[in-house]
Amino acid sequence: MYRGGGCRCSSKLSHLAHVLACVSGAVVTCTTTADAGQHHADARHVLSAAGNCWIEGTIPNTLRQLRNVTFVNLSNNWLNGTLPPWIDDLQGLEVLNLGSQFGQNEGTDQVGLLGTIPVQIGRLWGLRELNLEMNALTGTLPPNLCSGDDSKLMLFNVRANRLAGNATVVESCGNLIELDIGDNSFTGRLPATPDWDELSSYRAGRNKFTGTVPVELTTHARILEYLDISYNQLSGSFPNQITILSALKAIDISGNQFTGTLTEDVWYLPALTMIALGNNQFVGTIPPAIGLAYSLQLADFSNNPGLTGFIPPQLGLVESLQSVRISNTSLSCGGIIQPYTITTNSSCSDPEQCRTPKTFGDNSTRRHVCSPDEQLPCFLKFSDYLVPRDDDSNMRCKVILRMAQEESVQACGGHSRNQLGQQDSLIPKLSAFTYQQTWFVDPGYYQYQACECLVGYTPVWNETVLKCVLADDPGFATYKRTAVIVGSVAAAAVLIAAVIVWRQYLATRPAWLRERLMQQKRMKGAPKCLKPGDKVSVSIVVTDVKDFSELTRRCPELMNKAMGGHNNILRKACHAHAGYVMDQEGDSWTVAFHDAEDAVGFSLQVSGSW
Repeated sequence: MYRGGGCRCSSKLSHLAHVLACVSGAVVTCTTTADAGQHHADARHVLSAAGNCWIEGTIPNTLRQLRNVTFVNLSNNWLNGTLPPWIDDLQGLEVLNLGSQFGQNEGTDQVGLLGTIPVQIGRLWGLRELNLEMNALTGTLPPNLCSGDDSKLMLFNVRANRLAGNATVVESCGNLIELDIGDNSFTGRLPATPDWDELSSYRAGRNKFTGTVPVELTTHARILEYLDISYNQLSGSFPNQITILSALKAIDISGNQFTGTLTEDVWYLPALTMIALGNNQFVGTIPPAIGLAYSLQLADFSNNPGLTGFIPPQLGLVESLQSVRISNTSLSCGGIIQPYTITTNSSCSDPEQCRTPKTFGDNSTRRHVCSPDEQLPCFLKFSDYLVPRDDDSNMRCKVILRMAQEESVQACGGHSRNQLGQQDSLIPKLSAFTYQQTWFVDPGYYQYQACECLVGYTPVWNETVLKCVLADDPGFATYKRTAVIVGSVAAAAVLIAAVIVWRQYLATRPAWLRERLMQQKRMKGAPKCLKPGDKVSVSIVVTDVKDFSELTRRCPELMNKAMGGHNNILRKACHAHAGYVMDQEGDSWTVAFHDAEDAVGFSLQVSGSW
């Protein structure tokens, strides 16, 4: 049993004890059946210190001695440097997780692990899981990453690095279940192979992939649940083969150059909860079949100017719906908002040589003024209050709200284009959470009839389009310009003064002196009274993660990883400024400081670390 530095390790690995230095009394358990210097044929080693320890520096050579280690998880720590070339000495390794490192590399602004992924990784024949996400790795993937059907690798995650080149190397990993190569700079085509019949998660978003969606992915990955190929340079029409992947829960193909119409077959996917189609070049309408996507929670059609028509009233049949985005499209209660031209290439074999501009709509389509019943689908209504818009329109509009079940049934019983007819009886009873749906709809959809200009702006109507221009009152305009100028000058002066004072403070207070003072405060322990009647000055900081509960519910895996980094950042800042953790519950920390100056420094360090 080793005790020291606030760490307790149930292990005989005295060499590793110097590496696994814990803070704030955290506990790390390092389980092994043999001493690091005496290896036995049947020894199995497990090393797990994910997020619990403040492990700094490079990957220690001590690990090389654990030749029979099977499980290494040092994620969410402060490692830096490169991956060691001796990694293949650990031939018993089955799980290697070095993801989410925050260690600063001297002489650079990069944090985490640097350099390339060594080819020796491919010689770990028993490796099942490899996680190197959220580091600063560069170069290409090692060509010998896997050995085809003989490969045991089931999880491969290099998300959020700086890797480049072709990613088709992963096609040799025939037994993959989870693949995440997102947030890098990979080029070429999307990797896919018919061997991925057990793949459940495919994430390749935010790269530079080109071409179309490979058929091998959409026809062979029959149990695929998560598909993310967003923000690449992919083109072609919507891959209809996706609709045979009946296990799909989330589809994100936003931020590409997809064209053509939206197939209604995608809405028959029984498990679909999220679909993001924004920032493409889709045309046509949103099919009424969307009402059959009973599990749908999030839908994004934004920034597709070729989408026309109306919001389908069948969306009112979706019980779990929480958020819908249709901003920056040509949907309108009156038809097409205004004439527009898009470039289509879905019928061309060579899109670069064969592009056809097509114009949709005419001036007469925007002259139709929608009646109050036509402005929104029957299950939606406007609020009684107005909220300023967060754009440069200088107007405020009513909020779109979801009606209660009884109210929706009464409003949707007719047979107009915004109603459901006999389907009104299928409108579900909503929970308190889904009742508060979020709708991102441009005011142009309902022809600005629920909007008004802000004070100081004059409404200017052009048929059904509203613009708010600055009032003609010279006094108001002069007052506004003067207020903006005076406010800007004052803010700039305060900022400059603060920077000068802060730099002078840093220049006149050496780091060694500050650390000495901090050490003295740490020795005092928590701020407290020495005897009854004493008065003690204490500064308390309470932290909180905005929308923590909702984010955890929507993205539990990502939030679990993010909270590991969050806690490490707070621990380091707490130590640096001699803080004392009074309470920690979930995402909220309560930290006490001897001086207000230390509390401010703690807050600035934590804020600047993100």
